[in-house]
Amino acid sequence: MEYIQTKEQCQSLISGVCPGCGGEITPIETIDNANNPTFWQGCKRCDRFTWGIEEIYFKIARKCVEDGRLKPYSNIEIDDVDKDFYLRTQTYRASNIVEYIITKYKNILDKESSKK
Repeated sequence: MEYIQTKEQCQSLISGVCPGCGGEITPIETIDNANNPTFWQGCKRCDRFTWGIEEIYFKIARKCVEDGRLKPYSNIEIDDVDKDFYLRTQTYRASNIVEYIITKYKNILDKESSKK
């Protein structure tokens, strides 16, 4: 069988941890939209495809969600769903927000330091 993306190619693109649960990202055998066999990066626990995120972003996001400081999906209440599902779902999106904010912050610092 010929894969569009091999398991090894897929593995080489993985970087970091799952943005939702902080777990391992692994190659997952699947088919693409044209029904071609391939491997995509993802988290089997969260059942999501992702390349991963730096662990520090996940840790900051999880803490913000647990403390009630960041709630990307305002329509999901912790009392309405399983607590683990709530934390993984909120943290998944919060991780991307944290990464965006920190990246922008670093860019601003770099620009300011280059002006000096």
